[in-house]
Amino acid sequence: MEQLTARYNPAMRKGSRFLFIVGVAWLAMSLTAVGLFGSALFKQHRTNGWQPVPGTISDSEVASRPGNKGHPIYWARIAYVYRVEGKDYTGDLTSMAPALTSTDRAPAEAQAAALPAGKQVTVYYDPAHPERAVLERGLRARDWTVLVFLTPFVLVGTFLLSLAFGAHRCRGPGFIGTKRVVETPGGLIRVRTQMLMPGNWGFIWALITSFVGVVLLLALLSGRLTEPLLMGFYAAVVLVGLGAWMLVRGARQRGYNDIVIDPYGKQITIPRTRAGAARDIPFEQVHDTRLVQDSSMSQNRVRAWRVHLVIAGAEKTRPIVDILNRHEAAAFNDWLRARLELEPVARLSPLDVE
Repeated sequence: MEQLTARYNPAMRKGSRFLFIVGVAWLAMSLTAVGLFGSALFKQHRTNGWQPVPGTISDSEVASRPGNKGHPIYWARIAYVYRVEGKDYTGDLTSMAPALTSTDRAPAEAQAAALPAGKQVTVYYDPAHPERAVLERGLRARDWTVLVFLTPFVLVGTFLLSLAFGAHRCRGPGFIGTKRVVETPGGLIRVRTQMLMPGNWGFIWALITSFVGVVLLLALLSGRLTEPLLMGFYAAVVLVGLGAWMLVRGARQRGYNDIVIDPYGKQITIPRTRAGAARDIPFEQVHDTRLVQDSSMSQNRVRAWRVHLVIAGAEKTRPIVDILNRHEAAAFNDWLRARLELEPVARLSPLDVE
């Protein structure tokens, strides 16, 4: 089978490298944030074993610091005193979790108003290190919900890496214009058009189940979930992910979204899409192919190109393949015209255009 890998635009390799670098940087920052916050949550969970003693709020005020674009960041600064075995200590931690900050002054004012100077409170201190203390013991709902908030950022980084690896792989042998082309023993040529690959889905879902497991574990540690419920929820998440992966894999293996070219029967089979139902088209009814930039994509400033078939008797052309890069779309278009026994395009190939 003809391979066009040598004709690919070298700039696309730079693009996949750039995507890889961005994905690594994004994922590293996301995982760092998850690690820092997860460490704080673990420390907060350990406060469950700390001992309570009476204490008094010694200072309560709203503090601020400069933020982005000149907007100040506010938080409540609370200090308290307590006594352990006849010795006085001073603390300023409400909890081991990161302090609640906001560009809105109201939450900080509300927290400071709830703990005014002179108020009697319960202080929880570490028996091994009495100088360490907090006002709130154990995990709270707002602690582990932040971890859920960080999950999409990790998934975005993972997806960028998946795209980068996929873009690199789709420029190797067996691919025409980033589309997987398979020749079956019967002589049929199948063009894989499925966007989500089983491997990508499995990788993403494995990460999702990992984070769901962390969230459920934190809920268990905070006493909000029992072990049987945790196992039930996690098993349900794993089964849903496995089922979705099997559907994606089955659709790919059965070729539901494949374009099938029969060089002996002289026909091309187009799968069902939003542009129309599935149909078999004899070569003689395909008068031409067109390579156009998709209008909706161009409005979003994404350089996406579509290969269309010009079919005899049809009012509109039929789009069959979307390819992001113009050079690779032109490569696929040239390959498809040769398979459909059409004349080569009488123009300067976009592969030769800078």
